[in-house]
Amino acid sequence: MLKREKYGEEADWWSFGCVLYEFLAGRCPYSKQNTGMERDDATLTWELQFPSHCNMPAIQTDPPRQPPQGAPPFPEDGKDLIRKLLTRDVERRLGYGRRGTEDVKAHPFFASIDWVKLSKHQLDPPWTPKPLAINAVNQSELDEKNNEYDFRKLKLTDADDIPNFFYVSTFAHQNDIVNVLELEAAGKLEYLDRNGGPIWCCNVA
Repeated sequence: MLKREKYGEEADWWSFGCVLYEFLAGRCPYSKQNTGMERDDATLTWELQFPSHCNMPAIQTDPPRQPPQGAPPFPEDGKDLIRKLLTRDVERRLGYGRRGTEDVKAHPFFASIDWVKLSKHQLDPPWTPKPLAINAVNQSELDEKNNEYDFRKLKLTDADDIPNFFYVSTFAHQNDIVNVLELEAAGKLEYLDRNGGPIWCCNVA
């Protein structure tokens, strides 16, 4: 895509590799934070690296950053799978060819998954996110911030009202006009004709 060349579903396997990396490392494999390069340049040229533990950057700091408490080592079979998905040579990329999906599913990283049961929704997820949780990259983004649920419980009073402040969304009005014109053109507003003649709801210059 970055080279403006034709591409097929092999690009989706690349994206899948990026998602897996981000799930395990906590950041995009080709982000500036992870590579020190602009994303597009890194995507085209950066040699893929892995952190020692999950939820850590690939580039080590000085002094070296310690892994988060309880963070497991980055799985070796995960590294192998991601390397094969993020191979720049499309024809060598895991997932390429007729048996693409089956080859990916057969990788040792997925050895514990019963694909038949998964397809029938018979497997329990290893982790279920809280329905009211805020979608954030990591916990540090939530420091000193209230939970979304807390805002839902707030009740506005007259003291919260700003005098002489009025907001009108012109976009909403434009949508209303377009919807009415479409109904009128389709002959669905004829019931508004009260006097036997055409009634035009509005004029658009």
